[in-house]
Amino acid sequence: MPIHRAGPSDLAKRYSLDSDSLGESDAAAGSWDERIRSLPEADAAYVISEPMKPHGDPIVRSGLDRQDPATLYLASTSLAEWLLGLELLPNSRRKHGLAAALNELLSGPFGSRILAFDQHAAIEYARLVGRARARRQAVPVADAQIAAIASNRTFAVATRDTVPFSALGVSLIDPWSEH
Repeated sequence: MPIHRAGPSDLAKRYSLDSDSLGESDAAAGSWDERIRSLPEADAAYVISEPMKPHGDPIVRSGLDRQDPATLYLASTSLAEWLLGLELLPNSRRKHGLAAALNELLSGPFGSRILAFDQHAAIEYARLVGRARARRQAVPVADAQIAAIASNRTFAVATRDTVPFSALGVSLIDPWSEH
């Protein structure tokens, strides 16, 4: 990875809403680390939510902890989806806990690394979606925006939901497939 500013990020431990031990499978987690390092950067939009889950995948969480935080970004579209999800939750302890964890992520590790859907991403969006539609592959608008943001910067998208991103031809990392 081109930017090495800090050691392991400890994001999963820091933002976890439960107190369970993360546990670790060195073989699978190492495999994820190798895939992350083989790509220029990662938009960890979906992966970052794993620590916020009460029983998030321990391999994904431990792999995330080992990443240099300077190499992880969020797409503004993902942020909008998270904020909408929080808005739609009933007023509860869970909602307040998730909101606090998200606010801490935004004021800390991701505050300056939220990537906008700008003019360059819009041009890339049209190119990616046009090619997918020519192959008769439909892709949700939000996923296409995230893909365009990442592709425009030659970043990879880290996600469990690989189908729409594969249809768009962007670099992918699926930490869950490493099991």
